[in-house]
Amino acid sequence: MKKNLIITLCCFWALSSSHAQNNNEINHVVLISIDGLRPEFYLDETWPAPNIQHLAKHGIAASGVNGVFPTATYASHTSIISGQLPVNHGIFYNMDLDLQNYSSKWFMEYKDVKTKTLWEKIKEKNMTSAAFSWPVTAGAPIDYNIPEVWTSEAPSDRTVAIRKWDNPANLLEELEEYATGKLEGDDISLSYRVMDQNHSRMMGYVIRKYKPNLSTIHLVHTDGAQHKKGRDSELIRQTLASVDQAVGHIIESIDRAGIADQTVVMVIGDHGFVDIHHLIQPNVLLAEMGLLGNEINRNDWKGFFQSSSGSTFLHLKDKNDTRLLNQIISSLDKLPKEIRAGFEILDKEQLKQAGAHPDAVLALAANEGYKFGASWTEELFSESSGGIHGNYPNFKNIQTGMIIYGKQIKAFETPVDNVNLIDFAPIIADLLQLDSSGFDGAIPPVLKNNLFKD
Repeated sequence: MKKNLIITLCCFWALSSSHAQNNNEINHVVLISIDGLRPEFYLDETWPAPNIQHLAKHGIAASGVNGVFPTATYASHTSIISGQLPVNHGIFYNMDLDLQNYSSKWFMEYKDVKTKTLWEKIKEKNMTSAAFSWPVTAGAPIDYNIPEVWTSEAPSDRTVAIRKWDNPANLLEELEEYATGKLEGDDISLSYRVMDQNHSRMMGYVIRKYKPNLSTIHLVHTDGAQHKKGRDSELIRQTLASVDQAVGHIIESIDRAGIADQTVVMVIGDHGFVDIHHLIQPNVLLAEMGLLGNEINRNDWKGFFQSSSGSTFLHLKDKNDTRLLNQIISSLDKLPKEIRAGFEILDKEQLKQAGAHPDAVLALAANEGYKFGASWTEELFSESSGGIHGNYPNFKNIQTGMIIYGKQIKAFETPVDNVNLIDFAPIIADLLQLDSSGFDGAIPPVLKNNLFKD
């Protein structure tokens, strides 16, 4: 009897030991999105990012991550949290286009998302979640939520809209008392890097006090710096150093919360960046063809390009008007060589394969060095500068990055490839043992059954 008991206990210990080495012991995932993250930021030590470089060196780093089309911030972040392509989650661009009135509004409210996300899968398991400045989360089923919102009345002071949408009510006041101090408009502003610092302090406090199972944050200023000055400048290096400091604060908060052994940190991006030298405004061409209606009768439009900087999507009022479509394609092909060299034309079948907007009849994909605008009153072609994204995700510079780090995570000696943006959600679902159905993405083969230390 005693011998059997000893054998049973030994077996139990062996099973428990094995259990401690797999993802059943991962109770927390911290997802840090760095807007405009490029793999060289963590693979090349000449960039000022020691915290994320440490995570990459001691975890799993990707050589590049393929984005969704377009590689725009809001479409990408919704794909990250849903594991689905834009055609399924419904956030096709940063802004929702009203063709009838030639107007648009930013996607901010979660009700616009058409598919299940990790937020809902977390709820289904009676687990908790937190989000800080994550796009399209106003009204989302997140336990501790500071959404990325602002109002047209006070666009420079995001605290006005946050106080309306934070969850639970008055969460921002709690964070002001215990994490950031009293916040003024400039404290959460795209004009100042302190925005990312304050969001990291908020996240650190919530991790320490509430220990959510899934915590996400969107650090934004590396995007703005690259839009202004391109892929390499003193500004992006200063900004990256600031964002890296915010990442370091979050990592330290995990340790202070006493949950480091049970936590996986994922540092990811939404898109890469492309330097530009010229701007193309294809709606000028449509205006010359008489397809945009007029100020008196805007509903008289027949075609319109919706710009996403690195790409632009043609919408026709009559999607079946192949005669008009062919006229537009012919006009595009007849443009001067210096303009026509700036883009490729993607047909309806290519858009379908990419999971892009199903109502677009074609798209123009900018070649490196070019961007698209939406104006129909300016010049068709002009010089420009800075950096963009929104491109078709088929070349290196538009790729983003991924790091997976944790005390139970195996360190890979070389970066992994063949990772897609829509794979992030399946990885997180596997780590937290969530429902794994309904994803367009999948755990990359190189990571499947190979994430954890032996």
